Amino acid sequence: MEKKEINYFKNDSTVIHKVFEKIFDAEFLKNSTNDDDSVSLLIKIYKEIIVTNSNLFEFYEDCEIGWVDDFPLINTEILNTLRYFSKSNKLIINKTIFKDADDKSFGWNLYKKTTENELDYENLISKYTPDWETERIAIIDNILLKMCISELKFFQNIPVNVSLNEYVEISKDYSSPKSSGFINGILNNIMRDLKGKGLIKKNIKRSDNLLNLDT
Repeated sequence: MEKKEINYFKNDSTVIHKVFEKIFDAEFLKNSTNDDDSVSLLIKIYKEIIVTNSNLFEFYEDCEIGWVDDFPLINTEILNTLRYFSKSNKLIINKTIFKDADDKSFGWNLYKKTTENELDYENLISKYTPDWETERIAIIDNILLKMCISELKFFQNIPVNVSLNEYVEISKDYSSPKSSGFINGILNNIMRDLKGKGLIKKNIKRSDNLLNLDT
């Protein structure tokens, strides 16, 4: 906390006091016995009291603008930490956002390829959105389209249908309700274009079927 200069509660500790009061008053803790598994109780406290506390959630959201996006990952990390907690082992908190070195390399390469070829991608996207000005396409949709084009062209170990499905699914979480259909249609057209020009070369021998999502 000192290294990261985390001082959210320095001037507003009441939110934490209220969470502790809920824990203290929890019926399942009052009725617990020494035979109850302590790790299971910790997980129950977290899942039923802490993670569902709307005041605490809103507090973090006020502190960090990206909290809503970070929350699912943080939630998973905390649950995994609690599940494997042991009094005899040192508590290890995951401080990295990458699974391993390959994961980090993939993220960096995807970022580089997308930014280095951004102008070419914009021209390609414009070709299949003739009735749309660039400014009218949602920023997130634009970024997702460009990232997927990078995967199609430069990441030979990722099957075409995997990339298409992945970015359509991401759009459902991070963009507008109609974005998935829009992205699906544009990406299928772009994929055909790139394949026709021999710009998609995959090492994986498998059929890449087009998506048939409702637009």
